[in-house]
Amino acid sequence: MEHKSSPKRFARLQLLTYITLILTRWHAQYPRRPLPAVIPVIVHHGRTRWNFSPQLVDLCVRVPASIKRHLICLRHALVDLSGIDDEALSQQARLRTFLKALKYIRRRDLLLHLDTVLADIRALSPVDRRRLFTLY
Repeated sequence: MEHKSSPKRFARLQLLTYITLILTRWHAQYPRRPLPAVIPVIVHHGRTRWNFSPQLVDLCVRVPASIKRHLICLRHALVDLSGIDDEALSQQARLRTFLKALKYIRRRDLLLHLDTVLADIRALSPVDRRRLFTLY
């Protein structure tokens, strides 16, 4: 999982690097076991919507379909917090609070949304409250 505060065109390449490292380490540790499934996810919490393709192949030069099918096929999942209603972020108050903080932390209108971000603060432990206020 990679989180981005603004859309990054080459984030897919970064995910490919992570996947390669994970699988290489796994194979070195468990050479006789099958490789685990690795699901690449980008969590975006920027001011604007994510506007890049989730497919690695879209970073490559245009190639004929006969060649394209041999290229690495990587498609990441995307959680774009900017497009999710605050209450739909999670049913769990703790997770919802942190996701709202991520969603609004980089926005210029953060102060207008503090009540929204802190709506469930009483559900947080003192440790979580400290974490919340040191996110940025």
